[in-house]
Amino acid sequence: MLAKAAAFTDMSFLTGAASYISYLHQPKRRYELEVWRPVGEFMLRELDQFARAPEADPYNRAYTEEETFQRESSLFGGVRFFGIMVLEALFQGVEWHMWLYYTTYIVRKIVRNYQPADDPLISPSVTYPIWYSRLLYVIFSALRNCIVAVQEVGPDQLNVQLKSTHAYHENGNIPKSSILALGDCLRTVLSSDRLGEGLRDSLANLVLGTYFELRGTPHGDLYAQALIEAIRGGGFSMRNVWTGSYRNRVLTSVQRQDRIRYGGYISDLEVALD
Repeated sequence: MLAKAAAFTDMSFLTGAASYISYLHQPKRRYELEVWRPVGEFMLRELDQFARAPEADPYNRAYTEEETFQRESSLFGGVRFFGIMVLEALFQGVEWHMWLYYTTYIVRKIVRNYQPADDPLISPSVTYPIWYSRLLYVIFSALRNCIVAVQEVGPDQLNVQLKSTHAYHENGNIPKSSILALGDCLRTVLSSDRLGEGLRDSLANLVLGTYFELRGTPHGDLYAQALIEAIRGGGFSMRNVWTGSYRNRVLTSVQRQDRIRYGGYISDLEVALD
């Protein structure tokens, strides 16, 4: 896994990036060095730089299957760094969210910057028309991975012992923290008209699919309930956001789910979100 992290992450912006990656399997050193901070702060600064010069923003250009851009991108690399770091912490019993909440700030800045260029290769009818579209999918997928991985961890491990299904912080519980972050990111994308309907639907389906994956599993039902609360709260229970376009778009996505495959779970979800 660590070799893959190095391969995916061309973080030339970090002096000694290889040494940071080497600490992914050393929880104490990772915490002492706050290895997430230089990565997260760099990503936020880079997104701000693109906001100041949108005509030069490469992430607003057409997304293609060509791998070079994604492999050399510091933003894609940073997301993968966070995803691997948090998963490593989860499996090693680390009782700290490793500042995975950077993803929520990154998503907000991506949505702010989201402005497809005048590029003839961009097709507005596709789900991921530009690189920002794909980057959002990678972020949502990384958070989803940190949630469903709870099924691979023993229930006695302290960093997966859920104290409450309410959307309150549990900083020592990585899957719960990932759920709160995913709810926040969902609210951000569904509340924006900058993103196309296909992209919003795809990201909403990923979140709802996470709920269905958790349901009916030995260690997943309570986390599924926590995910519902995070969806309603747009991340956190203290928010009053279950209104307007956000609520309508969530409920529309629920109605579009495969009732043959998820019938009973969809009904439970509709009642919980009502």
